[in-house]
Amino acid sequence: MRYAQEPSRARHLLVLAAAAAVLVALVALVALGVKVATGNGEDQTSSSSTPGTDAGAVGAGQGPDAGEWETDIDTGLPVAATSQGGHPVGFPRTDDGAAALVVELNRAQIGLDYADAATTIRTYAAETDQAFFDDLATSAIAHRREDLGVPVDDGGDDVDVLALAGYAQTPIGYQVEEYGPDRYLVSVINEVTATTASGQLKRSAYVGQQLVAWNPDIQRGTDGGGVSGDWELVESSAEDRDRLLATDPPATAPLGTPEFELAGWTPLLESSTNPSSSSPSSIGVSDQSADEQ
Repeated sequence: MRYAQEPSRARHLLVLAAAAAVLVALVALVALGVKVATGNGEDQTSSSSTPGTDAGAVGAGQGPDAGEWETDIDTGLPVAATSQGGHPVGFPRTDDGAAALVVELNRAQIGLDYADAATTIRTYAAETDQAFFDDLATSAIAHRREDLGVPVDDGGDDVDVLALAGYAQTPIGYQVEEYGPDRYLVSVINEVTATTASGQLKRSAYVGQQLVAWNPDIQRGTDGGGVSGDWELVESSAEDRDRLLATDPPATAPLGTPEFELAGWTPLLESSTNPSSSSPSSIGVSDQSADEQ
């Protein structure tokens, strides 16, 4: 797979907070900034080196109790302790736990639907920052729809137009950087396959970044079972923005190549997402993207 570089775009101060690539980080165009690079991937196993937690345990503000967690065979990251609104939640209070939440956000299936995007982002965003993330998700979906030739106005949807259009992304790697006590910047590299309203296939790769923070008071598990404490997407502070803008996002690179390893990526299995379904791209503190030629 080959990607042609796009002209780099100026960074917008849409600093999403938290995690590497949003789920509802939706289109690589909406993030704090867009830079260009090449990247694609092949299946490769992943590993997790940080001790975790048992997926079934409940801790008082600590997430699942400390100890050995169950590992997702697709991602190599901790398995969620429970679910909420159909989305995996309840991750251990570790850097891998923070990464797992952001990866699950990227694995969520949203496509071009405003309502789905809003519902999903609210599951993972801090309550105090929900308005910020709602606006970001709406802008990202609108940008994506416009790019694919789908009416931006949800009320103007044409079934025939939407029938051909689609969007699916596959996270293939991640990085975690500590931003303070119980705060991490999670970067996720994604491969995207999209289809325009006219049936044209478009492929791209991008890096999305999300800032996450630990909330010991949040209660997770409306779908049965429950944990106290979890990671949340948070809006970045002025200090976070300065730090983010001072550095470039990690470079995109094909999975399984020396460049992928040199860029600092920990690989995820391509099978960690359902390639037949649509998924939102990341609304991130910053994005780096490249389109296929």
